[in-house]
Amino acid sequence: MEQEITPVMSDEITSCNCCNSEDIVSILRAPDFEMASIRIFHCKNCAALCPDYPEIVEDEISRQTSFHEDFWRDETPETLSELVAGMEAVVDFYKEIIKAPGDGTIAYDVGAGRGNLLTALLTKGYDAYGCEPSAELSQQARAVFDLSGDRLVTTSALDFLSRRSDEKGNVDIVFLWHVIEHFENPMEILREVVSTLAPDGVLICQGPMLSPGYVYPAHRFFHSESNIDWIARELGLKVIFMDGFTKERFVSFALAKEEHPSPAIDTVFLTSPEDAVGSLYYTLSKALAEN
Repeated sequence: MEQEITPVMSDEITSCNCCNSEDIVSILRAPDFEMASIRIFHCKNCAALCPDYPEIVEDEISRQTSFHEDFWRDETPETLSELVAGMEAVVDFYKEIIKAPGDGTIAYDVGAGRGNLLTALLTKGYDAYGCEPSAELSQQARAVFDLSGDRLVTTSALDFLSRRSDEKGNVDIVFLWHVIEHFENPMEILREVVSTLAPDGVLICQGPMLSPGYVYPAHRFFHSESNIDWIARELGLKVIFMDGFTKERFVSFALAKEEHPSPAIDTVFLTSPEDAVGSLYYTLSKALAEN
């Protein structure tokens, strides 16, 4: 009989959940989703913001899949179908920087969740494939949207990319939509994602910014503009789009190789704690003013 393993929690985080640097500093306290006071650590290497939830020593993929299965348990086929129209609008929004659908235009949805974005990409005419580690969510998506097992694979991001290694260097679009902040090893996965991109391919991401409703253990870190700048440079990419001034407090960004025709946009990289706090205040003020 196997002995049940009880998760062990550390006293506090000791390294960045984005880049693994130990050069982190407590920068502020913020309310979490239950309005409890949580310390937020700023990484002086990559400028990620990491909530001080004690580290849980267990399989991270299992923890994340369980969380999202519970989070979306009450959704119906009708509500899922309604969300596809919204995701089609997302695809349309990026049409100026992504390759048009057609023969051989390959798109990936890494961390497909309930299949809304993957379905939208297929509806728009892309040769789209996705992965989702939750068997429950991927089975639901296949049933609701009539997705084949080849289109949506129940597996991890790294395994999915390995299975499709014959397309390496030829993928036109990769979506990581509310996914990066959940990864235990984000930079390892992002490097594998970049290796799949065609010279004019685009990596499109969205994730939550630091805001009380999003501060809970499943969100391992939060982007800032400086963090996105660091990720791009670390991957050898340029930032060709970024917008964080939304009422939802989401930040969206697109990264591409130098060969992509879109020019790089100006971004800032602030590593000192004082500058990072000022940047957060400015971003929040802009979001409130514009919404």
